[in-house]
Amino acid sequence: EPATINLKGLEVLENLEELSVGIEHKIKLENLSTVEKFKKLKKLILLNGTNTALDKINLENNKNLNTLVICGKLKNLNFIKKNKELKNVNFTYLRGIKTLDFSKNKKLKNVVIAEGDFKKINFGKNSNLTKLQIDMSNKFTGLNIKGLKKLKKLRITQCNKIKRIYSGKKQKVKSVKVKDCKRISKKDVKRIKK
Repeated sequence: EPATINLKGLEVLENLEELSVGIEHKIKLENLSTVEKFKKLKKLILLNGTNTALDKINLENNKNLNTLVICGKLKNLNFIKKNKELKNVNFTYLRGIKTLDFSKNKKLKNVVIAEGDFKKINFGKNSNLTKLQIDMSNKFTGLNIKGLKKLKKLRITQCNKIKRIYSGKKQKVKSVKVKDCKRISKKDVKRIKK
């Protein structure tokens, strides 16, 4: 029988601002919904591997959340539209999510996404995003950075289906690294690099 981590009882820590939960794939996680009750939570790290406990989490009531790190299977990210204070996002191993929509997260500064099934990312007109990193995402076909006026660092690696980076005519990015993305042309990279 696998070991169990039960978060029930943590709700008494109503002023909790940071929480980090890391679990191996053989450990059962129960009552993850307790996290939703922490109204003052600013930083949440959930390292969950292949465990399916994340599938049911809904963080839309965690309005103060500014850093979110999730590593694990997650089927729904709709709650992220309500997290208006988010500044830092790191998602790894997202499976089953086709679109990542950050268009409502206007304070977002750093985004790291690795090993996902997503096909599309929507940033809208985010004037604060300075760093964007996308690694090992094999269904992702194009990136639109036109609305990212302050983007300084862009890294895309091992995204075999990405064909194009769409940018504004005069948009320049200080640091651009594109590696093992066979369909992106060097001309595309030169066009946006300062």
